[in-house]
Amino acid sequence: MQIRPDFKAESRILAETVRPYAGYFLLLIVGAFLSALFDGISIGTLVVFLNNSQAPPDDPGQQIAFLAWIGRILAPYGFETQLLLGIGLVVGAILLKNVFLTLAGKLSRRITSWIVIDLRSTAVKLLLEVSIGFHRRSKTGDLVTRAVEFTVYIQALIQYMVTLIIDLLTFLVLFLLLLLLSWQLTLVTVCLGLLLGLALSKYTRRLKPLGKQLALQNRDLYATMYESLNGIELIKSFGQEKPRERSLRNIISRQQEQVYRLQFRTFLIHPFTEVLGILGLGGLMAVALLLYEMNTHLLLTRLVPFLYILNRCIPVLKSINLGKAEIVNHWPYLSMFYDLLRRDDKEFILNGRETFPGLRKGIRFQDVTFTYRDTSQQVLNQANFYIPAGKTTAIVGESGAGKSTIASLLLRFFDPTEGQILIGGTPLPQLDLTSYYRRIGVVSQDTFLFNDTVRNNLMYGLGQELSENEIRSAAEKAGAHEFITALPQGYDTLLGERGMKLSGGQRQRISIARTILRDPEILILDEATSSLDMKTEQLIHQAVFALSRNRTVIIIAHRLSTVKDADQIIVLKDGRVIESGKPAELYHQKGAYYRLANTDH
Repeated sequence: MQIRPDFKAESRILAETVRPYAGYFLLLIVGAFLSALFDGISIGTLVVFLNNSQAPPDDPGQQIAFLAWIGRILAPYGFETQLLLGIGLVVGAILLKNVFLTLAGKLSRRITSWIVIDLRSTAVKLLLEVSIGFHRRSKTGDLVTRAVEFTVYIQALIQYMVTLIIDLLTFLVLFLLLLLLSWQLTLVTVCLGLLLGLALSKYTRRLKPLGKQLALQNRDLYATMYESLNGIELIKSFGQEKPRERSLRNIISRQQEQVYRLQFRTFLIHPFTEVLGILGLGGLMAVALLLYEMNTHLLLTRLVPFLYILNRCIPVLKSINLGKAEIVNHWPYLSMFYDLLRRDDKEFILNGRETFPGLRKGIRFQDVTFTYRDTSQQVLNQANFYIPAGKTTAIVGESGAGKSTIASLLLRFFDPTEGQILIGGTPLPQLDLTSYYRRIGVVSQDTFLFNDTVRNNLMYGLGQELSENEIRSAAEKAGAHEFITALPQGYDTLLGERGMKLSGGQRQRISIARTILRDPEILILDEATSSLDMKTEQLIHQAVFALSRNRTVIIIAHRLSTVKDADQIIVLKDGRVIESGKPAELYHQKGAYYRLANTDH
């Protein structure tokens, strides 16, 4: 079978993944070998007993050279003592076999758990490092499935590989015993085994596309389930429960049909192996009868032990073939997981080295053009404007003009396609993002809260404990203290996933309070009051006005009533800056800002 280049690459990456645990794998292999060796000794002892019952110990012509040492140990004793010693040797060998097998099994499971920790941690690290653009293009359910669920299958894959190694070592010991008993019969067995292996190899290769299809269907199922639960309010508000249920049922049915096909075809390996094994056994017995010319003594001392050991080989061979099939079935999960870990097809924001000292000068967009990677449409086109430090600048325009993109570029979620952004005269890519973000506060229209207490959500990312008075003061400024204290446990109330226990306006007020606690030098308000009632909006404007003193505030707004007190207005249209100036001046010019203001009213 020709090995595909991606299979080679995945095998190499898998080898790199397990390399840190090479020493443990070596111990595992030693334990597995000792387990197989003691299994062989227990079987060999039984063979010696059978051989000695038909041939005197001093008849070298009838002894098996490799096992003669066992016969010499037992020879000086009488039959009863030999029996007791033999039983003790068999029991001891079986005991030691299982001790080493248990140690190997425990070690293999410990190693695979360590590998899963490494794989999931690597996936989490990548998902946190990769740019926002990648996350916007990807399905969250798909990413979670590949980062978490698929590692379970990879763990099983590695476990099957370990089991395959143990089985191969066991088979090697048994094969050596067969070879020492009769190389002629062993040669016949090998020929029959090669035919069986060839047939099973062709059969196993047919399982590979089924395994890949199942992996894809599992990914789609988990992603759709995640999406459905995430959008449950929309589904219910549109009365789409039944259609969604039918859709999910169809996906589940197709997935389970694939599971059935794959599991049944994998199961067929058992009877297939056994039937071919029996046919091979019949042929082997016919060869043995011809080889030993119906000699009863040789049949008992050679054929019977040979068949006994061969019978022990059959379940091992079954396990080997099943392991190969399961490895083929599970390999697509490895392939898809490593596809997630690829870095060459993803964009990353490289961190700068210069510590952000604070915004002594303003922020300048210099010939900034930006196009999202998955579309050819320019969101910003040669944008030039200046945001003075310590002032409030409002960026306005119709929907799709590029307002929120400016906020994303300032946060360096993306880098401009062309041009540059200067923060206090320093190109943004040169700044250390940790020190930069420490001085920025953001309140966006899509507020995210963790499934944690109100208090912990307010203090998120601060890295320090705050007094109760500081937390309360920030909540009061944001107009949030009153409804927080009305919650069942007040500031210690769990908010649920994405803060769904709160209304949209309440979530935004907590977000604003969180930003106030951060005490940022640069404040970005992206449609920050879009979900608030008039009374709360007035309270927020008062808080923002107080917070804006000696700070650089950037307001991304659609409603112009929220920006009438700004020091500067920048008007965008189709990604271009078409006007900029003070609100009153722009209004009296009766240009684009004037038209937007009248439309807003």
